[in-house]
Amino acid sequence: MCGQPSRLDFTLLHSIKNLNVYFIGPIFSSYSAEQIKREIVSVRRITLAPVVTKGLEKLTKDLQDFSADTLQSVAVPVKLKITHRFELKNRVSVAGCVVKQGKLRLGDKLSIFRNGRLIVKEVGVSSMHVGEKSISEAGVNVGVGILFERKVDFLVGDTLVKS
Repeated sequence: MCGQPSRLDFTLLHSIKNLNVYFIGPIFSSYSAEQIKREIVSVRRITLAPVVTKGLEKLTKDLQDFSADTLQSVAVPVKLKITHRFELKNRVSVAGCVVKQGKLRLGDKLSIFRNGRLIVKEVGVSSMHVGEKSISEAGVNVGVGILFERKVDFLVGDTLVKS
C-alpha cells in the first residue's frame, strides 16, 4: 500500500525526534511542514510516505501552537512595544518603545519577539533616554529610547519582554 511507512520513514522520524531540541525552536516553530518536508527530501533525496507527511504536519502545527500559547500565557513582569526605530550617526540603532507592563530598569535583560516568535534572546539595556534626558527606569505608558549592549535585529512592532 502507498500509505504504509517504510523502515526509512521510521528511521527519519526517529532522527527528527532525537534532534527535537534543535528543531523545536528554529525549525518547527518557524517553518511550515511543507518547507521542512522539502528540506528533508532535498537533503536525504527520498520520498516521504503520506503517513509520515501527515505526522510532520501535525507535529509542526502543535509546536507552532505551543510556542504562541506559551508567550501569551506566561505572566511577564516587563513588556514593551517597539514603536519607532532611530538610526544615529555612528550606525547605532535606537529602539523607540512604550512600556506596556511593569517597570523597565537600566541593565535589564530583554528578549525580542516578532509575531509571537523569539528573535533575540537576552540582550541587555545599556542606555535609556526620554528625549535628551538619560534615565535609569521607566514605568507603564512611558515612551523611552533604548540602546542595547550589542547590535540586534529589531523592527517596529516587535515586543520586548524581560528575560
